[in-house]
Amino acid sequence: MPFLHSLSIQRKAVAAILVASITTLLLASACLLAFQWQRIRALTISDLEIQGRIIADSSTAALAFGDERTAGELLGALRSKPHLLRATLHRADQSVFARYEATTDDLHGPPSAPRIGAYFEGARLIVGESVRLNNRTLGTLMLEYDFAAIQRELLLPHLWVLLGVVAAAILLAVIFASVLGRRIAVPIRQLAETAANVAARQDYSLRAPRLSGDEVGQLTDSFNQMLARIESQSATLQRRLLLEQVAGEISTRFINVAPEALDDNLDFALERLAGFMSADRCYLIQVPTGSGEEPPVHIWTRANTGGTPEPWAGLLAGAHPRCRERLAQGESLSCAAGHPPPVDTAEAEWFAATGGRNTLLVPVLLRGEFIAAIGSEWRKPEHLAQPDDVAALRIAAQIFMHTLERRRTNRALEVANSRLLETSRIAGMAEVATGVLHNVGNVLNSVNVSAGLLKEHLDASHLQDLTRAIELIRAHPADFAAFVRDDPRGQALPDLLVWLVDHLAADQKSWQDELRVITENIDHIKSIVAMQQSYARTVGVVEELLPTDLMEDAVRINERAFRRHRIELVRDYQPVPKVSVDKHKALQILINLLGNAKYAVADLAVERRKIFLSVAWHVPDKIRFTVRDTGIGIPPENLTRIFSLGFTTRTDGHGFGLHSGVLAARELGGSLTAHSDGPDCGATFVLELPAPPAA
Repeated sequence: MPFLHSLSIQRKAVAAILVASITTLLLASACLLAFQWQRIRALTISDLEIQGRIIADSSTAALAFGDERTAGELLGALRSKPHLLRATLHRADQSVFARYEATTDDLHGPPSAPRIGAYFEGARLIVGESVRLNNRTLGTLMLEYDFAAIQRELLLPHLWVLLGVVAAAILLAVIFASVLGRRIAVPIRQLAETAANVAARQDYSLRAPRLSGDEVGQLTDSFNQMLARIESQSATLQRRLLLEQVAGEISTRFINVAPEALDDNLDFALERLAGFMSADRCYLIQVPTGSGEEPPVHIWTRANTGGTPEPWAGLLAGAHPRCRERLAQGESLSCAAGHPPPVDTAEAEWFAATGGRNTLLVPVLLRGEFIAAIGSEWRKPEHLAQPDDVAALRIAAQIFMHTLERRRTNRALEVANSRLLETSRIAGMAEVATGVLHNVGNVLNSVNVSAGLLKEHLDASHLQDLTRAIELIRAHPADFAAFVRDDPRGQALPDLLVWLVDHLAADQKSWQDELRVITENIDHIKSIVAMQQSYARTVGVVEELLPTDLMEDAVRINERAFRRHRIELVRDYQPVPKVSVDKHKALQILINLLGNAKYAVADLAVERRKIFLSVAWHVPDKIRFTVRDTGIGIPPENLTRIFSLGFTTRTDGHGFGLHSGVLAARELGGSLTAHSDGPDCGATFVLELPAPPAA
């Protein structure tokens, strides 16, 4: 409830007591009223049932002798019952023998049907009693009462009494709650007023009076103790805020700072640190790295401060091993003039090295390595280094750590960048060479197949038969006509020559086909090499091609391998427009996909060796080339790695083809994806290339 937030403690206490009291009273009253209502209801029903039984017994004689007048007088006597609405005496056949009805507006409807027992119909109570004589039922008496009126008459007195008791109890609760609320609220109000005065005046010397010995009194004591601690720590808090401000200013100066501005920012930081610590000198010096270079030194000195011998040169050069060891462990060194000499050996050594000056020295560590030291000096002998001074130098050390590391790594980064560029150039050259070798190897496989087939055709050609026929002709130069006419071999010679001509013509066509395939493959090898050579200086030649022709060119390069392995190709080419594409890059991808599909189905049964090729529209401006096989499939864990360089599942594979294919697809403005439902479920590779939007 939002309005409770603005109430005073006293009113909240009064409200809490009243709510609890009233809730208890109302709950108790409701329970008492419910109990009384239930008890009155039960007693009333029982009383009315007894009355009904008495009247039913009195009606036995009248019903037995059929005396309607007597029965009517008996029922009419019930008019003295103020809440009786209707009395009806029924014969055994349920016909009305006698009845009485009160003159009231609450009587509605016909008499109730005979029914034994007490039950309710709306606000009416109906009591049914049987009229019996010698265990024989003569009829039924039905009495109807206005039960709501009965309840009102009986419950109203109880309700008024209960309301009076509740009102009196609430009045007493208000009185007691006011008294108790005042006793609770006064100490809390005093405490709140003291807190408000402290907040308004910022005077932490105020104290709240203790007016009770309960929890509020304990709270008052704790509040006063808190004020005492705040008062004692106020100066420290102000100094910490100043430290945060100085640290913020220094940090801001080193965000995205250029290397040439590092020295100026370091000088600014030392000046701000000295101002915070009221120091006369603040310095930062790096530890020698062993490279022979002098470590940089940054010193800020207050004006009109005389020069003093510098102790850090010997420290950083290793002249004070105990001090250096302490600093390397992350500890600080502190000395104060005019005080007893330090007991610690390292601090005593440092005190002697500084000539007895007030000094504070904090290490700068980078991943546990002691790389520099930051320190401060005071001319006043009474000054002692405070915890905040140590904290300020340690914060600065954390900030300087990254700055000094940046200075140290700038030169190394330049060397590393030059080496990285050289390494990247060599890696790029190796990847290009790998792509060239893999793509050329795919085409050379087809060249080898075609060359083997050409050799087989040459070995099985009919040139030898033609040579033997020519030798027969040469053996009979003078009697060739008689030889052809009379000799059986000569008679068969014309038919043999005709047969040889036909077969040699067919062989010639087959050899020409194989030579054409070899020539195309060699041209493609030249194109691949030329394409890879041009990566460094120019983009490939873009041609307008039909996607189906591009797919068929890739099929022709692998055609002999498909035929040798008896692989069935199923084509589904949709009408699509021409695309502007680098032919040899696209052909490189499709040849690789077809080659992989061939290997996937080569070891299957012949009837399962199928590759499905598809060319179709996909979305408004994409042409989709699909190569789907029925082969060994791809496990789910390999789908995310299949395009990685060097990944392959074939024993003789190198893992270059799909990697170079996906890179080539990106260069063409498209994409190459793979899908498989798992092992032995085949695989589908989809190449998408940009195309002009469909008309």
